[in-house]
Amino acid sequence: MMQSTPAPLVFCFHGYGSSASVNLSYTGFRAVADTAGFILIHPQGTLDATGTPHWNVGWGLSSVDDVGFTQDMIDYVAANYNLNSERVYSTGMSNGGFMSYVLACELSNEIAAIASVTGSMSPPTASGCSPSHPTPVLQIHGTDDPTVPYEGAIFAQGIDDVLAYWVGYN
Repeated sequence: MMQSTPAPLVFCFHGYGSSASVNLSYTGFRAVADTAGFILIHPQGTLDATGTPHWNVGWGLSSVDDVGFTQDMIDYVAANYNLNSERVYSTGMSNGGFMSYVLACELSNEIAAIASVTGSMSPPTASGCSPSHPTPVLQIHGTDDPTVPYEGAIFAQGIDDVLAYWVGYN
């Protein structure tokens, strides 16, 4: 039996080389979802050419359609649960944060807001971003991050540039 009140949906994407189960263990979202009444999905990324779990965010050699995969998950939840389709959110750590930005740009008709922890926008995501509505964005990022440098890298836009894009768009 479906709940009478439509529930929000939160995706929580793991980082590069991590897993859904590890992400589930350190985020603490399960307890929050149970008390706040939202549906929580911790998806598992596919293996890249090196055998590492990942999300296809425009860098590397991946051809996985993770946007389509996410759309399929939203469609499944909508068909099987009482989903509040105006409250679908994405968050993620590192590569999962990059994935949240991809969804804000490429699946914005479904995604209400995102939060990225130590992620950024890849150059292909930044250059092709075309959201359909103003999108709230939360970015959590340290200036001393050696993996995804705050100032940017060949695979990542600088965080100030990412936030300037969203401020300007919104």
